Amino acid sequence: MTKILPVFVPILALALALSGCSGEPRIDTTSAYALNKSVAEVSTELAPADAERFQAAIATLVDASKNESQGLEALAAALGPKIGGKTAGEVIAIADAWSAAEAKRIAEEQRQAKLAELETNISEYTLEIARLEKVIKAEAAVVAKGLPEFSFSEQRYFWRESLAESYPIIDVRITNNHDRAIETVIIRGQLHAAAGGDALVDGKLRFEFPRGLKPGKSQKMRFEPDVFGIWAKADLKDRTDLTFSVEIANAGYPDGSELIRTYVFRGDDPVVRLEGLRRRLTKAKTDHAALVKEIKSASL
Repeated sequence: MTKILPVFVPILALALALSGCSGEPRIDTTSAYALNKSVAEVSTELAPADAERFQAAIATLVDASKNESQGLEALAAALGPKIGGKTAGEVIAIADAWSAAEAKRIAEEQRQAKLAELETNISEYTLEIARLEKVIKAEAAVVAKGLPEFSFSEQRYFWRESLAESYPIIDVRITNNHDRAIETVIIRGQLHAAAGGDALVDGKLRFEFPRGLKPGKSQKMRFEPDVFGIWAKADLKDRTDLTFSVEIANAGYPDGSELIRTYVFRGDDPVVRLEGLRRRLTKAKTDHAALVKEIKSASL
């Protein structure tokens, strides 16, 4: 007997080790009462930090099983296949694995949702860009047709002296060769030195025709610019080498419409909107390509 013992004892120890220490408390899911009791028993055998991890794992798996069951007994039954007969370490591992899988699932859902959003945006941006390009093209055609139909003559820039002050005067005669009467006009005037170079003054002036300016008619317009504005710079007063030129900038019709549509808010201007949408479309396409690559990588 004394010869067998040294061999038998190591074999017994190895068997106990392989059995996973059968004395370690395990989860009992045969009933709601047994589940609560076994969770409490397992917790008392753990160090505080491990007990906290274990309780968190149980809470995670309970939340994961709520959709599968209603009532405490049904919850215990739903948890059975997952943690019945498991040790604290096994329960924690199961909860960690479930949390990792759930995080991966949620991340994939978010990527797919973002992908769908980007695809919708790309489609909407593309359609709106096409629409705006048509609007801009149509407005350009109107401008190209309408601008040459106004002509100017007798334009003059000079200064008038009074007892109190000196101030600039601008005279321009406009002829309406357009097929519609106009009620207002905005002209762009420029002052250049005879020697050439960039304009010394470049500004817009607005004139109203109280009775309108009918097709084929002409009228002299007189402007008295603000004495503190760009047309009244002191160094322009005594210069004799200046030339004044003028061109149409816009015209308003009696019905309130305009030759060239203007926008109160910059964001309403189709040209501005088109530029912004093109930038958004480029970014959306870049983000879409990167997200498709990310989804493929995550599925490997």
